Amino acid sequence: MQQGFDEGDKVRMSVTENKRRMFKDFTVKAATLTSGHWKYQLNDENGNVYDGGKWFGETDLREP
Repeated sequence: MQQGFDEGDKVRMSVTENKRRMFKDFTVKAATLTSGHWKYQLNDENGNVYDGGKWFGETDLREP
């Protein structure tokens, strides 16, 4: 199965902060194939691991 994003790629994801839904930009930190689906760890705009290193599905992400 072909991977949609590579490490270092810029991506955008919908997040909720302060009870508001918005899109934020991230950088792909790592990718893994789990049960036939790609999942990704993200770095925020400051280079910090986002949300404690949680893995996000490919369908949650889009190109900026």
